[in-house]
Amino acid sequence: MDDRRRRRLAKESDETVSNNAASEKITKPESPCSKAEQISARKRLRRHFPLRKLISQRKWKVVTAACLAIVSSVLVVLSGFYSEWVSLNLGVGFSTFANPLSGKLAMAATGCWLMLSGQLALLTWWVRSNSLSDFEGKYRIWPYASLAMFLASFGIMTDAHQAFSATFQLLFHTSFWKQEVISWLAPTLAISFSLLAGLHREMRDCRSSHLLLLFSACSASVAAFLSLELVLPYNMQYPALVQASLILISAASLFSSMLLHTRYVIHESAEAPRKRTSLFKRIAHLLPKRKKTKPPTEAKTSTRKKRASKKKQATEKATTPKKKPTRKRAIPEIKLTPQNQSTPQEEIQEEVEVIETPEPQPEPVIEQPEAITFEPVDSNSLKGLSKKERRKIRKQAREQQREEQHDGRRSA
Repeated sequence: MDDRRRRRLAKESDETVSNNAASEKITKPESPCSKAEQISARKRLRRHFPLRKLISQRKWKVVTAACLAIVSSVLVVLSGFYSEWVSLNLGVGFSTFANPLSGKLAMAATGCWLMLSGQLALLTWWVRSNSLSDFEGKYRIWPYASLAMFLASFGIMTDAHQAFSATFQLLFHTSFWKQEVISWLAPTLAISFSLLAGLHREMRDCRSSHLLLLFSACSASVAAFLSLELVLPYNMQYPALVQASLILISAASLFSSMLLHTRYVIHESAEAPRKRTSLFKRIAHLLPKRKKTKPPTEAKTSTRKKRASKKKQATEKATTPKKKPTRKRAIPEIKLTPQNQSTPQEEIQEEVEVIETPEPQPEPVIEQPEAITFEPVDSNSLKGLSKKERRKIRKQAREQQREEQHDGRRSA
């Protein structure tokens, strides 16, 4: 009895649980979920990675961090320009440490900004690779950009560019103008400008990061120009200090640009930037356009001629008055016999036209056929018969009546 009771109680509990679940499904109202909410939910799922808390969704926090990076770099630059005041108030050791030209702080800060920028570029590549609409694969520019940033940070922190120029001179045995600088500056500029074109297309939807990227490129190009040590039209007091300061500010602005764009990609849109018309096409659209006239082909000329001839014929028909139809005079033939031959002296009488009018013919009389009438069969004679037999009898009676009527017409 105990086993039976346990089984019965287990079955009842299972049935109650299933009934409760079914009632919950029935009574639970379906939440109206639009397509936009589904898409936002998918985007939210993509954002759940470990580093999402480091880059805040609020823009003002990210902008504050970027401004702090730029301001700290500017303070390092100012300490180099006002080294005397810093040495008097903070000591000679701090002034030499913070000086961008001789100290290690500026070099280390530049390398750190570039390394952090490369890491942010890798993070941007990872997020952009989850895009479902970037069929052209424009996100592939980001790993190359991060690799270039890592190499730049390594070269600045270790002075690897000087070793590269010395090795280049030893291997190729060439000598040209500014060989020590151009041997490493030319490939660096070629790689950086090629990457800048791709990043310019990728970052144009985020206006703030795009502007910071352009500012970083401009300051780096000015620093590269100063590294050639050309004779300038005006006397620059500290050209080497200006060059080091521009490199530091360029690295800080690049880090700020990457930080803002990473926040945009993670929290706003991971899709490819929309296509825009180029500047040259916009200028060409504003200029007056010339109409291109192509010479007509043979087929077109033949069709045009045919249409023109048809139009002329139609206009001529419309303008010319319609002529009334005239009857020709019937001249009787006169056979000359020796009796009625006329002499040349006799005057020839005018022939009188004789027009024979045909007599009106009587209109043909169409004899209308007589309507065929069928005498109904006596219903009393059809009693007791089936439907098929009745139909046969009626059909036979109709055929006999038709034959009699046809015979009567023929005899008449």
